[in-house]
Amino acid sequence: MSRFSKGRPVRTVQYSESKYSPQEIVRRARSRLGENDYEVLRNNCEHFCNWCISGRSHSTQVESPLASALWAFVIAVDRAKRLLLMLENPPATAGRVTSLFARDEPA
Repeated sequence: MSRFSKGRPVRTVQYSESKYSPQEIVRRARSRLGENDYEVLRNNCEHFCNWCISGRSHSTQVESPLASALWAFVIAVDRAKRLLLMLENPPATAGRVTSLFARDEPA
């Protein structure tokens, strides 16, 4: 555990009930080894652990009010990135739309 945490504190959560047996929880966890879909707000380690144990992917940390503000920020950054990509690489139809507007301008 210390190698995994690199000396940082690790929080342990005790579940009073689990939907799955310990063997099934381990099987579920192993079924996702090598997965490369980590996202801090949608698929973090807490989501993963809760899914393995309860079948429900959720994170109480992400559901907090501070996380909501962070979530809005992440969405805004994502939209800005998409807009920049569109401006750098406009779709093929963009030239046709521009030329249509150019025809409407007085000569």
